[in-house]
Amino acid sequence: MKKISTFQIVNFIFWTALVLLNWFYFKPVIQNKYLDSDIIAFKDVSWKYSIVVFLLILVFLVGYFYKVDKEKLNVRNIGLLILLALFISFLLKTFTDNFMLYINTKIDYKNTTIAYKVIENKENKVFELYDNKSFISHDDELNKINKYRIDTKSKSLFEYKNNDTIHVSFNRGIIGVNFIK
Repeated sequence: MKKISTFQIVNFIFWTALVLLNWFYFKPVIQNKYLDSDIIAFKDVSWKYSIVVFLLILVFLVGYFYKVDKEKLNVRNIGLLILLALFISFLLKTFTDNFMLYINTKIDYKNTTIAYKVIENKENKVFELYDNKSFISHDDELNKINKYRIDTKSKSLFEYKNNDTIHVSFNRGIIGVNFIK
């Protein structure tokens, strides 16, 4: 029977901890505090953070292999390390995005209030919010806003009628993404 090395055990524990941390800690916080449109908008520009992660992994790998074996560190091996760092940073993209959104909720930068117009059609069972840019019509999104309004002792979202205007207060974090407190 082949013995499992300490490195393999530590490696397995590290990657398992990252996956569990992402699924059971970061993801629920993000789903409760962010609107889907804000998450999508952030993920469109989050490549900047992936580049930083790529560079950190690359520096770590080159430093590690330089320390272990200086003679084998040639151009071909550095190219392979670049590909390995690119692959690892690609695998960590979701974790990096979720971590940055989590950090965004911990460091408040400023408050933003957005005015929404209520669009209601009882015949078609439609209830939407419109802010002159986008619609919020998904039940879970509306429920997030409604829960926030009830928690702050404001009138329930669903008590408003067609063409009413409501104001929803968001916090904007350090990376500029709005979230519900």
